[in-house]
Amino acid sequence: MNLRRLSARTAAAGATAALAAGALVGLGTATADAATATATYNCVQAEFSLSYNFAITITQTPATTPTWAGQAVAKGKLGTISVSASVPADAAATMASVGITGARSDDFKLGGNVPFAVAGDFAPGAGGTATWQGTGTNPAFAAAKPGAFSATIPSKFTIITAKTGDGFKLDCSLVAGQVQASMWDTTLAKQTTKTTAKNTTGKSGKPVKLKVTVKGNGSVATAGQVVVSSGKKAVGKANVNPKTGVATVTLKKLEDGKNKLTLTYKGTPSFGASKGKVTVTVK
Repeated sequence: MNLRRLSARTAAAGATAALAAGALVGLGTATADAATATATYNCVQAEFSLSYNFAITITQTPATTPTWAGQAVAKGKLGTISVSASVPADAAATMASVGITGARSDDFKLGGNVPFAVAGDFAPGAGGTATWQGTGTNPAFAAAKPGAFSATIPSKFTIITAKTGDGFKLDCSLVAGQVQASMWDTTLAKQTTKTTAKNTTGKSGKPVKLKVTVKGNGSVATAGQVVVSSGKKAVGKANVNPKTGVATVTLKKLEDGKNKLTLTYKGTPSFGASKGKVTVTVK
């Protein structure tokens, strides 16, 4: 790589580091106000031995926080993040000359549990400057275990100087002495559950597949195992699907006639145990 190209890439990486450092995201609150936190991060580009400190402001519009432990939180449920940052004219020109048009962060979590990702384009500003506007939402995920939960800003995260694909990697971490501020705080309660299945029929000598549903107060169960028993004898077991809360249990040794079965969901730290009944008729 020649010196001119190396210099251009170095400048571009530095310019984008300043911009990308604005890519922190916050989680929503249940109030009418936006959630905001501020901190200084050191972002390092190892390939060119670059290091920068940036004051970053994280803001999110109102959103609903998780209430229940282990709760299945749908994509985008916790609101949209919008982050902007400015790039000076000389850095913006160098960045544009090497074809960098956007940046993203894929890997950070609030409170170590709530994932977010932001991405956005660079837009020209007054006097040759540029502005980066990044937005993002949470992917689908399961909330943390029961107890107090603080949606603290990440202690570290990575920025890639491209909206998709490869780009310069910038490793960002809180500067020593900075407070890992919380965007919001809540208490996650353990869910009680209900375990059910529909009465069904099967053919003599053939396995029967039984779908057992486990529902909690805030969502379907996102973990745990269901055991199906005939009297004191277990005749099948399966883990619940974290997306649907359904355990598909294969029953291999049922007698002909009506089999009155007990459904036992063993529970997890986030979901309480529960039992149900079902009748499977084998003909």
